[in-house]
Amino acid sequence: MDAVQMKLRRLRNWFIAWFAVEAVAGTAAAAYVLEGMRYLRWPGHAGAGTTTEVTVAAGLLVSAVLLFLALLVFDALLDLSTWARIALLVIGWLTVGSAMLNVLLLPASSAMVGSMTGLIGGHGSAMTAASLLSNAINLLFWAWAIHTLQFDRQVRDAFCTPRAASGLQP
Repeated sequence: MDAVQMKLRRLRNWFIAWFAVEAVAGTAAAAYVLEGMRYLRWPGHAGAGTTTEVTVAAGLLVSAVLLFLALLVFDALLDLSTWARIALLVIGWLTVGSAMLNVLLLPASSAMVGSMTGLIGGHGSAMTAASLLSNAINLLFWAWAIHTLQFDRQVRDAFCTPRAASGLQP
């Protein structure tokens, strides 16, 4: 296996790990917030009647579908398809920009979360810390992915070969 394939496989494997952590954290946060909403006086609010089990099942189902689609993109990336590299770079830059914006706006969002103590209980600081940790993980993974796909000369040159540019499969 050449160095480029090894780097792309490593990127795919770390993506799976990153995705699993984000999916579990997102599903747990959604279940936690919806569980708190069940005890409000206005149960007609969207999602207030949803049980934790339904939330977890929906989170797992959506995560499985998204992971399947992402693995299709990574298979195309391993075949040196230029469209897959561009798609991952677009997703990466958007995710890095979003994470940076969320970190910059953290004081304002912390104040907003603190004012919603009736909805999430007294755990606003825990939700803020979880958000900060999630954004840090996003920044680390996607900055590395962007570096690998855009700035690593070996990887970039592998996608610039005539075979990769024409879209022909080996």
